[in-house]
Amino acid sequence: MKNIIPIMILFVLSFNLKGQTLQSVTDNGNTTTNKISINTAAEGLSLLGNSYLSFKDIGNISRNGYIQHDGSDLVISPDLGTIRLYGKVGVGSVRAYGGSTLHVKATNPSPWAFLTESSTNQCIIGMSHTGSEGVIAVSYLDDSGFTPLQFMTSNIPRMTIAANGNIGIGTADPKAYKLAVNGKIRAQEIKVEASPWPDYVFTKSYYLPSLQETEKYIKEKGHLPGIPSAAEVKANGIDLGEMNAKLLQKIEELTLHLIEKDKNEQKQHLLFKDQNKMIEKLIERLESLEKRCK
Repeated sequence: MKNIIPIMILFVLSFNLKGQTLQSVTDNGNTTTNKISINTAAEGLSLLGNSYLSFKDIGNISRNGYIQHDGSDLVISPDLGTIRLYGKVGVGSVRAYGGSTLHVKATNPSPWAFLTESSTNQCIIGMSHTGSEGVIAVSYLDDSGFTPLQFMTSNIPRMTIAANGNIGIGTADPKAYKLAVNGKIRAQEIKVEASPWPDYVFTKSYYLPSLQETEKYIKEKGHLPGIPSAAEVKANGIDLGEMNAKLLQKIEELTLHLIEKDKNEQKQHLLFKDQNKMIEKLIERLESLEKRCK
């Protein structure tokens, strides 16, 4: 009889421990250092309401991070450190595509994948493709309008693409230029389209200023006609295509003057040659007369 009573007590305790659940343990404020295995088919672990799954240090003093569903979004946040993901990650897709580590896919019918600013949810960068080539588009941050795209190093803007497509290198304001560079450019070849090309100088209707007119203009203005002054170039720069055309115009005008000068010299040479022949004949006649007189 004495042996039966302890056996019955152990049996009751064993039955009560078997009947304990994870819920009853946590409701009683108990903790365990043992591994917990949950297998309930569809939902292994269900947190109801605005719930946290928190991670704490061994001393159970401070929280290191948590997973929470706040009623609309699933939030994963570290209180200490950062979120680290190892291996491939698929966002909006079942898995990362091919050999990529991160695969971002639109979850709606739109082909665009967006990187957005969280507070206003306005699109910053959209990535897509036309079927044959990739597309990166920049949208606006707020209702004030479209913003430029900047490429920076050392936290300094190095290249800016304005909302209208104009590009500035070394300057954040390309103004009305498709490409504005604040600095030196080195290239092996530059092709500039210039129109009109000054072949009109060789037409009969073109008025060729005389050298005297050009000399007078230079004395009054200090530069060639049709060529910007040093002050204008310093203030506004020069258009390479336009300037090359103007310089060629001056070269063609100078060529016409040289051709005209050469013609005049040829005429003078012929005239001088004829005069020499006449003089030689006169000398011959004089010599002949002198012989007769003797």
